[in-house]
Amino acid sequence: MKQLTKLKFNNFKLVLDTLKNHGSISKKQITSITNLSPVLITRICSELIEKKIVLEGEFLPSEKAGRREQILYLNYNFKYVIGLSFFSDSSKITISNLKPSLTYSKEYLNLDKTPEELIVMMLEELKEWMDKNNLKENDFLGIGVISKGTINRIENSIGIDIWGKELSIKKEIKKIFNLPVVVENDVKSFAVAHNYLYLNFPDFFLVHYSINGIGGAVLKNELLINEVDSIGKIGHVIIDPSKEFCPICKRRGCLESLVSLKTILKKASQYHDNLSISKLFELYDMGDIEISKLLNESAKYMAQSIINAYSIIGSKDIILHGDLFFNENYFFSLISYIKRYQLGDFYKKIILSPLKKEEIELAPNILAIDYLFFQNIDILEL
Repeated sequence: MKQLTKLKFNNFKLVLDTLKNHGSISKKQITSITNLSPVLITRICSELIEKKIVLEGEFLPSEKAGRREQILYLNYNFKYVIGLSFFSDSSKITISNLKPSLTYSKEYLNLDKTPEELIVMMLEELKEWMDKNNLKENDFLGIGVISKGTINRIENSIGIDIWGKELSIKKEIKKIFNLPVVVENDVKSFAVAHNYLYLNFPDFFLVHYSINGIGGAVLKNELLINEVDSIGKIGHVIIDPSKEFCPICKRRGCLESLVSLKTILKKASQYHDNLSISKLFELYDMGDIEISKLLNESAKYMAQSIINAYSIIGSKDIILHGDLFFNENYFFSLISYIKRYQLGDFYKKIILSPLKKEEIELAPNILAIDYLFFQNIDILEL
């Protein structure tokens, strides 16, 4: 594989980013936006067009004599991308183009399979789908993998918070597919998706609160990570050390052990039978006393955790995503506690995420696209 020099890499990346962020534009417009020379832009675009990464469109109208400017745009169908998602109770395959637009998806329940059996089944069915659609490995850019909870970055392993043991997902994939693999924690992948799709938030602390747990991620123009996967891990900050140890982080009274949605549903089952999340929210919105006590306690602890985490992280924005945050009454309660514990206009930093359900579904695909297509473009053999 021909390796790009750093300067060439940066120039190609700048052009690809410009086409992604500005859509269909001419070489003259790319030159103006990037401040690269017209000769260099022509050379870069010619190489991208030759590789079919960039396509040529219509000519722009012009009253001047001579050659008219031609529109260029990214070929989002240049390659397919595979996404694999692993959560507590279910897993999913998503296949998309580079936009990404969803081409295929299939969900699997984890309940009756060992993790090894589940992954083999998913990969074999993925291979069958490719054969059925006459697709080869070289039709794909790579595979993005996201998993709930802690991941082992050194071994590219997942599953300790799902199955109670680590599984080297990259090794399992490589038994069947010879494709690049990118592995990330689920909440951190949501932060990547947020940054990729919504450009107005380059510096933020993302807090996610759903049935799969409570997690956080920090992004300052790029995702902040470390080997032990501990940056932004808000779900396991200690809130009440008089409580029991958390089986995941081994700390007393962490946020997730006290107010995870599964814990709240378990406590609420003392008062109501067969509770689902939607029913829980319905009762909360109706003013059910016991449910309100549980969820308002959650808002109190979450407010404390957000304020404490921010004092260390110091991001420009705090972006909230997940089932509870999107409930109007819960969000009102959370902001009320924020104002009670932190004077001033700190609460104005808090924003509800615009990420939609279908964008979250494509988070592993976006992870792979961002890393393999925009961040490490030497894989394109330019």
